[in-house]
Amino acid sequence: MHDEWVAYDSARAPSTPTEVRIAMAWSEVLNLPVERIGRDDDFFRRGGTSLGAVRLLERLDRQVSLSQLCQFPVLRDLATAVDRGAEPDAPLLHDLTPPITGPDAHLVCLPDAGGNALNFHRPAEQLAAERIAVHAVEPPGHDVGAAHSDLLPLDALARRAAHEIGALSPAPVMLWGQGCGAALAVSTARLLEASGRAPERVFLGELPLEPVEDLRAEMKLLAGMSNRQVAGLLHAGGSYIEVGGRKAERMELVGQAYRHDVYAADDFLIAAQQRPARHRLDCPVHVVVPAAAEDRGFRRWQLLAGTVTLHRVASREPAGVVLSVRSTAIEEGSR
Repeated sequence: MHDEWVAYDSARAPSTPTEVRIAMAWSEVLNLPVERIGRDDDFFRRGGTSLGAVRLLERLDRQVSLSQLCQFPVLRDLATAVDRGAEPDAPLLHDLTPPITGPDAHLVCLPDAGGNALNFHRPAEQLAAERIAVHAVEPPGHDVGAAHSDLLPLDALARRAAHEIGALSPAPVMLWGQGCGAALAVSTARLLEASGRAPERVFLGELPLEPVEDLRAEMKLLAGMSNRQVAGLLHAGGSYIEVGGRKAERMELVGQAYRHDVYAADDFLIAAQQRPARHRLDCPVHVVVPAAAEDRGFRRWQLLAGTVTLHRVASREPAGVVLSVRSTAIEEGSR
């Protein structure tokens, strides 16, 4: 046993070489004494963030991917995954809450352009206490710590997401599409409705439905920029702090993924507005509007859904909106 873990009993101390190596890296990234890190610790509950996750990848020389850390935040589970090696057919949906027997509902989160499942760990912790199982889509080609994988078209992502959602336990399903993920949420919800497992409701976070000409202008603007320019612009604006340090490889991947996601979302939303009947949702849609934003672009979602409710919020966190909407619906249903 390593001397660093004398403060732990043998049941909790990291034991395998991989566990020890990961614990040493956690110590640096989380700024914790290594003797206070055990094999049953959760990276995020010990203070880990998305930026800390990227730093961890660097400390471990890419032996761990963001996807693995998201799926296996507990040290011993992460070490086992690393020792086992990459899984060729990794699922698209990542479970962000510990297993809940008979959850009251599932919330499936779809990330913004260039984002990944890691972005939803904080709301997952908040919602787990309310017996809501939280899952998030990890789009291929977005993980700065993983081996190269191809970016998928939006329709292919939606089909895979709908298929995996169909395999979840029989509880109501809600979708949360953040930013450009709103387009993927609408596409996935439409497939779920067609399959007979309609979502209980769909949340669209902070994405106005812009007119077709504005969407085309956005695509034209991105077309004139390199991937590194796109990533640099995002970082300068306070987004995607994971590209801090300006490592060329990381900036190229983030810029490429962001561009791909914006193009895919804009293409989908242009087609949806041109033929709204083919994309219209029957389930309730809740559009989350930033506190200072105008309503007009957000109200345009009424083109694609029969029931649209706007929620003006100051925080970007999904948990508060989800809990408020569900509790209101439950109260109304019990009257």
